[in-house]
Amino acid sequence: MQKKEVLLTTGQFAKLCKVEKHVLFYYDEIDLFKPEVVKANGYRYYAYYQFYTFIVVNFLKDLGMPLKAIKHYLDNRSADLLLDTLADREKIIDQQILELKLSKMFISHSREIIKIAEANPADQVFIVEEPEEELLMSQMFSDNDNRSFIQKYNSFSELHSIYMMNYVGMIFHKDSEDVNDDKSTAFLYTKYFGLSANPVKTFMKQAGPYLTINHHGSYETLSKAHKTLVAYANEHKLEIDNYIYEKLLVNEILVNSEDEFVIQLSVLILDGLV
Repeated sequence: MQKKEVLLTTGQFAKLCKVEKHVLFYYDEIDLFKPEVVKANGYRYYAYYQFYTFIVVNFLKDLGMPLKAIKHYLDNRSADLLLDTLADREKIIDQQILELKLSKMFISHSREIIKIAEANPADQVFIVEEPEEELLMSQMFSDNDNRSFIQKYNSFSELHSIYMMNYVGMIFHKDSEDVNDDKSTAFLYTKYFGLSANPVKTFMKQAGPYLTINHHGSYETLSKAHKTLVAYANEHKLEIDNYIYEKLLVNEILVNSEDEFVIQLSVLILDGLV
């Protein structure tokens, strides 16, 4: 005598698989995972053996695979397809891990720069001993109109998976007056955290004493801080490097308007300290 197959109601099968019933309803609607039997009254029934297929669905879903891709795999199951599928997911997961690590480092970096903004006087020149720092830098550019700058900024940020503007600064010549003079060359830069999905070229920011000013105000008034910094160096007979580092310490995340920004300018002192 043939043994009769025992079927489970949607509720029973959902409990067995530890999911809500609506998940099974949805999977049925999109033809991903269908019941063994649908009675004339519309009631769905599942076989015990389907539990193992559901485990496969959950396994692939937990890997982050889209439901459409899971359906394709279930319809075309093979060892080769599984290996290809797992390899593709591994690449995506590696990228996600990299982005999460970067995000964690950016959080720590945010804390650091907020403390720097709070600890130092506003619009006054001071000297701070800076450690050596590894940076990522853009190509040199000189066309600094707003549209061109934003395009360069976006390209640089996307290349290095930078999501918040605190992390991108600019390096510009100390004698720059405007974008049309021959000293207006500049670079975008960001701190390198030692993580990148692509090969990168880095630049070492030299350790040493840096003449520094924390400008409280918008970029429109930053030239005042620039002139104050250079004038201080001249007045105190300090030989400074040709390039000034600009770093945004406080932006819209903390304040309501650009007038409340804190933008740091710093330049390496080469000689003159006693």
